[in-house]
Amino acid sequence: MRQLRRLRYLLFSSFVISIFVCTLMLVMAPRSINWSIFLRVLFLIIILGPNLMHIYVSYSLAKNYFPQKEVPRSFIISFRIVSVFAWIVCLVLIIVIIYSTIEYIYSEPNTYNWRPLAIPFFASFILLVCLMPFQFIAASRLLSTIQGNHKKSLLESFT
Repeated sequence: MRQLRRLRYLLFSSFVISIFVCTLMLVMAPRSINWSIFLRVLFLIIILGPNLMHIYVSYSLAKNYFPQKEVPRSFIISFRIVSVFAWIVCLVLIIVIIYSTIEYIYSEPNTYNWRPLAIPFFASFILLVCLMPFQFIAASRLLSTIQGNHKKSLLESFT
């Protein structure tokens, strides 16, 4: 039960931070609609899409199958596929954060990096990327716990 509560906290906080990151990124965008806005929205879809999909799949796992219902094989396969994409995106985001940090340190103070919203955006982005692995691990543990509970109840029903 503690795993489920922890997963729900992680899912909720990851969802809220994802929305906050999206909002800050779009607020920091230029005022006129141009190619830059389209690229930012595309970046948000590519980067945050697998994380949001993982949030949805994990939430439906916790809601529909906990504690003792059987998890269908098709759901497990889709859960694993979404998890792999989310892990890949998380690793790419870590590389982006390292590159952005190096660029931020060596940039001149008069560049666009010194806007008032850049530091909260970067901090929330780092927080989101730090939460993502814990979210993935907690969801995977919950899936294995549900499968273990189902196997145990099947064995108990035969004895």
